[in-house]
Amino acid sequence: MALRQYENDFYEQSTVRIPESPEPRRKQAPRPKKKKKRLLLGDYIIFVCFALVFVSLTSIALQKQADVASLNKENHKISMDIEKIEKENEELMIQVGEKSTYERIWQTAKERGLNLNEGDVKVVPGR
Repeated sequence: MALRQYENDFYEQSTVRIPESPEPRRKQAPRPKKKKKRLLLGDYIIFVCFALVFVSLTSIALQKQADVASLNKENHKISMDIEKIEKENEELMIQVGEKSTYERIWQTAKERGLNLNEGDVKVVPGR
């Protein structure tokens, strides 16, 4: 029983009581309207200068990036040309090696009417 009495007292204390006669609300005084702060001339000039500097720096950065890209493209083109010329040089060196054999030279000499006479051959002493 004492427990029930304690519970009832606890619940009665914890509930919020609404007053039976509401107090009349007072009219709140209107708040003064805040004036919007306008930018001063100096602030406006600083803002415009900052915007101009920002735009000019970004345009310079983009221009430099475009220059680098075009240089990379040109560099790649030149390196491809170099590789092509090196390949042609290798092929020409192979052809020179094939055409400079003793048998081929002797065959070309015979076709043009040259004979090998040992009496016509002179040996020049080396230095």
